Amino acid sequence: MSPHNAYLRHRAEIIGILDERKWPHWWLENEISEGRIALLSNDTAIIGVERKVYPGGYEELHGMFAAGDMDGILELIDQAVAAAALQGLDGATIASKPAWARILKSRGFVPDQLTITKPLK
Repeated sequence: MSPHNAYLRHRAEIIGILDERKWPHWWLENEISEGRIALLSNDTAIIGVERKVYPGGYEELHGMFAAGDMDGILELIDQAVAAAALQGLDGATIASKPAWARILKSRGFVPDQLTITKPLK
């Protein structure tokens, strides 16, 4: 299945995952169409990734979203990380809910920062 078709298949789930106040679906779809977010997919899942370059020169693969079957997602994460290593990137990150830290621990991911949020509205 093409990444575009996989996106359409998982679109409702992806929109449901994202906080529309920060990442509205129209913005996400524009970033995908402009090539700033790449889609990787298989028969059961899809992930969206972007390459980030920090002012100090650190380059990372950043996971934006994942949808579909857990085994399919983990397979795609492994493929994305391997590709990032081959490209010489310094690291891979996923900003997500705490459960992903437990799920990805066996794949070498470790918590690095904690975001503390206070809603003002």
